[in-house]
Amino acid sequence: MNDYMKEHNYPQFVSIQDHYNLIYREDERELFTFAHENNLGLTPYSPLASGRLAHPFGTQITRRKQDLFSEKDKYGKTVDIDRPIIDEVEKIAQNHNISMAAVALAWLKTKVNALIVGATKVHHLDALEEAIKFNLSKDEVQALEDPYRAHDLEGVMADNRDREHNWTQYLAKSAEK
Repeated sequence: MNDYMKEHNYPQFVSIQDHYNLIYREDERELFTFAHENNLGLTPYSPLASGRLAHPFGTQITRRKQDLFSEKDKYGKTVDIDRPIIDEVEKIAQNHNISMAAVALAWLKTKVNALIVGATKVHHLDALEEAIKFNLSKDEVQALEDPYRAHDLEGVMADNRDREHNWTQYLAKSAEK
């Protein structure tokens, strides 16, 4: 895409805003390598997985009651495989006397170029400040990452998977010619 932009004298892309957090790491499959090879920054949205990484497992929060897409579609299908990660976030937060949100954001800051936080309350900014000041140990990073299990793709990538315009299918058909 940047080749096209450069060829036509348009500004080039410098960043990708992707869906990435401790309980949804599917972009590690291909996107991270692509971004690195093409000098593109990563600025993921949903760093706290719609609040799942900010509260102990099973806590009912307003967001989950109001955001039916997040609750049922985006994260609702993977509750069982996500729980060990959420429990580990809680354990590390308790050990350091910081918020769970700070732990999840501290992990994320080691993986991407910038954090995007949808702060709607002042204490959300407090968690961001905690995360900036806090660094996880290598063992803690490992403890957070080890329980991860692959997820089905979500959002636009899942929608495009079986369509004719899918990039992978396009490349396969081009190779046949």
